[in-house]
Amino acid sequence: EHNLQIALQIAQKWHMGRVCMQAEKAGIMHNIVPLPEDMPSHFDAKSGQVWTRNRGLWILREIIGAPVLHAQDKL
Repeated sequence: EHNLQIALQIAQKWHMGRVCMQAEKAGIMHNIVPLPEDMPSHFDAKSGQVWTRNRGLWILREIIGAPVLHAQDKL
C-alpha cells in the first residue's frame, strides 16, 4: 500500500525466518536483520500460546504451520 521496499525486522530469533519471508511476500525486498546474538531467543514457559513455551514446540508448529501458510499463499 505504501510501496515500502526496506524494513528493519525486529522479532524473536526463532521467528525471524518467517517474518522475513512474509515481508518479501508483501513486496519488501530488503530486510535489515540484527545479528542472531542480538535477537531475543527465550521462550515463556507460562505463555498462553503453547507453541511459544519452548523451542521444541515452536519447531513443531513451524513444521506444521509453514506448509499451511504456503498453501494459503501467505508465505
